[in-house]
Amino acid sequence: MKFTKKCLLQWANTFDYCQFFRTQNKVGQLKELFAVGHKNTIDQLNDIDQLSSKYLFGYLGYDLKNNFEDLKSENEDLFELPDLFFFEPEYVFELSENGFIMIKGNAEVLKQIKNYKTINSSIEFKVNKFVLPFDKSDYLEKINLIKQQIQLGNLYETNFCIPFFSNECVFDPVAVFLDIDELAKAPFTSYLKLKDKCVLSFSPERYLKKEHLTLTTQPIKGTRKRGASKQEDIALVNELISDEKERSENIMIVDLVRNDLSKIAEVNSVRVPELCKVYSFEGVHQMISRVECEVTTDCTFEETIKATFPMGSMTGAPKISAMNISEQMEVFKRGIYSGSIGYIEPGGNFDFNVVIRSVLYDAKNKKALIPVGGAITIGSDANSEFEECLVKTKLLRDYFNK
Repeated sequence: MKFTKKCLLQWANTFDYCQFFRTQNKVGQLKELFAVGHKNTIDQLNDIDQLSSKYLFGYLGYDLKNNFEDLKSENEDLFELPDLFFFEPEYVFELSENGFIMIKGNAEVLKQIKNYKTINSSIEFKVNKFVLPFDKSDYLEKINLIKQQIQLGNLYETNFCIPFFSNECVFDPVAVFLDIDELAKAPFTSYLKLKDKCVLSFSPERYLKKEHLTLTTQPIKGTRKRGASKQEDIALVNELISDEKERSENIMIVDLVRNDLSKIAEVNSVRVPELCKVYSFEGVHQMISRVECEVTTDCTFEETIKATFPMGSMTGAPKISAMNISEQMEVFKRGIYSGSIGYIEPGGNFDFNVVIRSVLYDAKNKKALIPVGGAITIGSDANSEFEECLVKTKLLRDYFNK
């Protein structure tokens, strides 16, 4: 029986917890998974390794960092969720060339899904313009304060994040997700519903993948807008490739990630197969590196996360100083944003994205967020950094402001 992504996601959205997750292998082949469930939830990292024979879907929130280091998160929480949440799905589907195949669950449920083939949403679309909670001048001042900290030798780079928000908004998250997915075509896209809250993430970035004993991470640093013509597009790619500031940011995070992986890697196994390679997406060009290592058979999920999370592309370097300074400068608790959504397979393989290019929707309180961030170094120009935030969120903001 063949189902459309729309009908399957509409059906999945009737559960308390559901997740769509897209991933990509080294040769560009896509894999898409759906998982749905009502119960059997986990909110402690050390419980996950006890369930190694089961599928688990969920997320790691950025503020999980406070459990690993002497750190804190005291900014306003605009999208209240636990620091970590996973559920054991009742049903898991995987996309195949012939439709979706069930890899966990009761075949009787296929009749229920079929009924969603012709249902159209009756939820109105009413979204106020997404705005920042401060003036541009405040943003520019924060950038200069961060650069002062760099000049004092307290850090080399930090990721500074800001939230666009919309109040009194109502929309069908499934319909919006499917629309934007057609526009973004991102390789690590995810849709996560946790009761009244939904995360629509059109992420181009992988946090961490485990395949057998190999760990792979693909940090992003370096952004350019898409050109209006093929010639302009090529010029922008070449500009990004040759931009020493962008390359130095990327290489700095690659070094940080190499150091993180070395804590759990087999000796001399950390490698960088791709360094500062530019990939093009629907809205932006991105500079991406790939770092890999091998781990021992007894390396646990908890040990892996403690060694590598949060991902370096969303912290800066040195990691602890960078997270402390971003906490002082930011006006909101990041929560699930700049954390990671993903899944764990029976046997321990897993795959997780970085929650960026995302819409966080609270249906009960009728509010939505589009957070965004960027790497700040001594070479950063405050106005250019602000413009980069606009570029990164343009596709999302344009969709809601249409």
